[in-house]
Amino acid sequence: MIERHTAAPVRTLVNTHHHGDHTNGNCLFEDASVVGHRNCREGVRAQVIGGLEPVFGPVDWGNLEIRPPTVVFDDQLDVYAGERRVELHYIGTRRTRRATSCATCSSCATLRDGRSRPG
Repeated sequence: MIERHTAAPVRTLVNTHHHGDHTNGNCLFEDASVVGHRNCREGVRAQVIGGLEPVFGPVDWGNLEIRPPTVVFDDQLDVYAGERRVELHYIGTRRTRRATSCATCSSCATLRDGRSRPG
């Protein structure tokens, strides 16, 4: 899916919060830095992959491994994609105490809890 948008390698992943649907794929990007709030790292480290069969039914998760963020922040952090600055802000307990908000300055789009909203 990423290949449809760019041939460039993925260098940075931002985990908006610790839920597995946002973090279980971290291990598939071995060369990328994983960024998240300090509480997100704590949440990822405490989770397991699988165990939700009562909700989803049988799922073959493949060979996934827990890979928590290695770059963490407390209140805010600026990450650069070339010349484009991406501001990461801790937003507290809106969805989960481990949530992060991402605002891209050049496009004024805001991402919260993994969903994009026009800014």
